[in-house]
Amino acid sequence: MTEEDWLACADPTPMLAFLRDREKEHEKRLRRFAIGCCQHAWNLMPENGISLIIEAEHFSEGIITRYQRDCAVAAFRAVYGHFGADTPILRAAYRCKNIPIDVYTANIIASDIAVAVGKAADPKPRSTSYATAYNAERVAQATLFRCIF
Repeated sequence: MTEEDWLACADPTPMLAFLRDREKEHEKRLRRFAIGCCQHAWNLMPENGISLIIEAEHFSEGIITRYQRDCAVAAFRAVYGHFGADTPILRAAYRCKNIPIDVYTANIIASDIAVAVGKAADPKPRSTSYATAYNAERVAQATLFRCIF
């Protein structure tokens, strides 16, 4: 990927693929990207999802213990089940608990958030308003990705 390709990219997926070979050295940045994608959709996220994301971020930064992070995961599972009641926004929150976050997981989190934003605009995936919101979210994610990396 050239610098020109990088700067013109309107979807974070190709940029994530470019980093795949060096994802270990970029794990903290990948985590920041995944959490940033979730934070961009805070208005759609239920309280337990927000709490889980914050606890996962604090755990990765060494602010809280694994036990405290695991308690947040258990509270989330008690309310939403193992994978977030099958909604994209909650699946994204649940995946943020992973240590480490790799390229694949970061891309799925970003994708789930874009789907949630699209569904918030219109529940019908083939509608124009869904596609507009989804594409706008992917562009915002690509911009966030460039800022972090």
